[in-house]
Amino acid sequence: MTTAYPNLSRGTQLQILLGDGATPTENFTQLITATTQKFSRSIETEKHGEIDANAPTNLPGRFSVAKMQSSDLSIAGRCDFKTFETLESWLDGNPHNVKVSRLGTGANGGGVHPIPVVLTKLDLDKADNGTVTFSAAFDGQGALPIFTANA
Repeated sequence: MTTAYPNLSRGTQLQILLGDGATPTENFTQLITATTQKFSRSIETEKHGEIDANAPTNLPGRFSVAKMQSSDLSIAGRCDFKTFETLESWLDGNPHNVKVSRLGTGANGGGVHPIPVVLTKLDLDKADNGTVTFSAAFDGQGALPIFTANA
């Protein structure tokens, strides 16, 4: 019997890239070291119970109807003062573009989720030796981001 081992990647293989807002071609760079990252996607549903007409004494069955899709991104980590200033400028209520990037080839699961986000919360936790520790939360805008595999 052989064991199928997972194809593991280091934690640094997941990166958050910030867009510079340039048009027509926006550039994305990793400005921050996000040591904690959470990227969530969900479908919100409306639920109701329905009685089976052929078995009216049974418990109703649950049915769900999709009514909204959403994505959220939260990060925490360390950056320099200038980069924190960039994050602060994003706390303006407007959408900004980020990419959640998984390094590696598409065959190994590498690729990108491009997503417009609104920065909803930014915390400065500590300043030390020219860097700051921070945490930030973003609300994704629009439809769920489509994953594009790397070549």
